[in-house]
Amino acid sequence: MPEPVFTRTSIRRSIGRQARMEFFMRYGSGNSVICDSDNSTATGVISFDNSDGAAVSLPQDSDFWVGSWLFDLAQSEERLITVSNSSGLITAEYGFTAAASSGDSFEIWDLWPPSDVHQKMNMTLRNAWRMFPNIVTAESIVLQEGIIRYGLLDTDLTQPDLTNPSVAYVLQMHIERNSRVIRGQVTSTGTAATFTDNTFPYDSDKEVDSDWLIGFYDGPGGGALRQLNTVDSNLLFTVDTDYAATDAVTTDSKWAAWNPTTDMQQEWYKMTAVKFNQPEYPDWFELRQLYPWAYGLRLRVTYVENTTDLLAEAETTRVPEEYIVFKTLSMLYDELVGDNRHDRAVHSGLAEYYDQLAQDFVQKSRRTLPHATLWTETDAAGYDQWSDFSNPMGW
Repeated sequence: MPEPVFTRTSIRRSIGRQARMEFFMRYGSGNSVICDSDNSTATGVISFDNSDGAAVSLPQDSDFWVGSWLFDLAQSEERLITVSNSSGLITAEYGFTAAASSGDSFEIWDLWPPSDVHQKMNMTLRNAWRMFPNIVTAESIVLQEGIIRYGLLDTDLTQPDLTNPSVAYVLQMHIERNSRVIRGQVTSTGTAATFTDNTFPYDSDKEVDSDWLIGFYDGPGGGALRQLNTVDSNLLFTVDTDYAATDAVTTDSKWAAWNPTTDMQQEWYKMTAVKFNQPEYPDWFELRQLYPWAYGLRLRVTYVENTTDLLAEAETTRVPEEYIVFKTLSMLYDELVGDNRHDRAVHSGLAEYYDQLAQDFVQKSRRTLPHATLWTETDAAGYDQWSDFSNPMGW
């Protein structure tokens, strides 16, 4: 069963319901109202009337919603309401960036503007990885000849099942070992997805198939990783994805090819000699020594994913919704303590109440962070592992 994820929309609406706001108590099913396009303009007049034959969406008495914020989900914009009437007509303090269209969804917030709610939600998320770590493994970095520094940003770790990585803390690093890796150098280039190596020891009985990977470890294209589809009798290599302009190979490019699905020849060696530019939220790491026997193979990075801000309605997080709701409400009520002297005691009590709920939830539901590697200055596997890699299969 996949781990549940929560959108910014669902979390925000849960906050509105938990705070028992008028709008969310009245519109509990969908927690939004749909506008009618007849009188909806960019000037700030939004119609929720019944001109299309449907029931009035907002039939409350005149000025019932005045002083609240009207939130347009499509534009993620809010406006203060200055006029409302029982015919479903809402007038905002000033217009939205674009006129509302028929069918657009809106929410109404009375205690806090949605922008403030979003800010506190994101403040809650920024350190939530410490209590609710999501462990991710990336295997997209190729070990390159003579290179000791590698990046840990999105473009360095992106792979088909990992599109927006963000590293909070690295737990472990492994280096790939395969006793049947083949290495060579490009002798001529073809299309954007092919090249030739005339030195390749082709054997029809040992045909390369789509299980194989190819990593470029020196020269132009160094660091590129591709799936190797075929090698034909003309020694033409075809990979699964075209080379980008930034990683196009030339006759100076060196490569390594191997089958990672062959268990008898495949394993991962745990590394310890690694230095990071900073312990938390690292941007890059350096190897303390070289690993010639692994040039062209992959590095496996196991890390705690950073819990990043939710900046759009459909963006998701794995941090439990209950924790985000409780902690966010604690900060929101705490913010009101300085705004209204009459309600200060009430707001202070609610801030403490929700903060305690958040702490109780963490105590009950927090996830244990796995033990991290103790990084060292040297690694015994630097030079001596399978150092004779020029022709490991005897071809």
